[in-house]
Amino acid sequence: MLDASTSVCGINDDGLKLCTSITELNAMNNHKITTCAPFARSLKILNASGTCGIDDLGISSCTSIVELYAAQNHKITTCVSFARSLIKLNAVGNCGIDDNGIKLCIFITALYAANNPKITTCVPFARTLIHLDARGTCGISDIGLIKCNMIKALFADGNQKITSYKNLLNFYKQSKAIKFA
Repeated sequence: MLDASTSVCGINDDGLKLCTSITELNAMNNHKITTCAPFARSLKILNASGTCGIDDLGISSCTSIVELYAAQNHKITTCVSFARSLIKLNAVGNCGIDDNGIKLCIFITALYAANNPKITTCVPFARTLIHLDARGTCGISDIGLIKCNMIKALFADGNQKITSYKNLLNFYKQSKAIKFA
């Protein structure tokens, strides 16, 4: 695990160009790191949140990312290159990821989309989704939850678009973690 977070960290792209086996990188708020290309094949967990310099081009060669944290990073808009491996996505707030960016991600089990109005549906990964954070101004509505019957934890406080329990019958039977406001 390499923690190169914050803008005061001295690690940049040049410092990583010979690192070919990084499996986990925390580049949150480090604008000097813009690419994951040297370790694209080995990278499993990436935190590119905030003012991180990593954008779509910087992750385009990554094929095995399992967890992506892109909260508040408007430069990352798609997960297409690692859609088949992604299981956990944090796309909270002013993140660039929208429905189009996750339409091929069919194995997501945990989605954090609080206050992201650009994500409106969970249908592509409805059969695998277990944990959903759709609080605040998240764009997910009742329609976006159609066929999501595996959810065990749903956080929707402040989301006026989620009003029905109809699609979450399995959730009711197995958990009491629901939080509506």
